[in-house]
Amino acid sequence: MEDFFTGSENKFKFPCHGSGFKRDGTNFEGPAPRPLDRIKLSLSPEGILVVDKGQIFRMAAGIAPDQQYPQSILKP
Repeated sequence: MEDFFTGSENKFKFPCHGSGFKRDGTNFEGPAPRPLDRIKLSLSPEGILVVDKGQIFRMAAGIAPDQQYPQSILKP
């Protein structure tokens, strides 16, 4: 997957359908019906980022992603 983050606009922009997403995954422009899904992130005891693609948090529209699944936020 390409890097779709537009630093100058501080958003993710998907060229195939034109949807825009804030840094937290909230959709705010285009046809996307809901925020981006999140995956479980954690830090190992050694401080290495661990990505668990087996645990996906499917976000719903109308609720801030951080409020839907607090466990989807990486905590040091």
